[in-house]
Amino acid sequence: MPDSFGKRKRREVKAKKAAAIEDRRAARKERREAREAGLITEPELKPLDGPIVHDFMLDPEPEAEADAPDAPEG
Repeated sequence: MPDSFGKRKRREVKAKKAAAIEDRRAARKERREAREAGLITEPELKPLDGPIVHDFMLDPEPEAEADAPDAPEG
């Protein structure tokens, strides 16, 4: 009985993933060896001057009181 398309597809996907993993492993090994040989230097990390503040952390501008509807007095 021939392989179904699903089995064949899964086998192809697994082979691609295994090849990608092996490529990454080889690249890591090359970088590690280059670092040990002194060919690659790590960038110096500089301390931050203060806390990092992103736009989403800031409070939105308060709505102007003139825009708010007047409440009935009385």
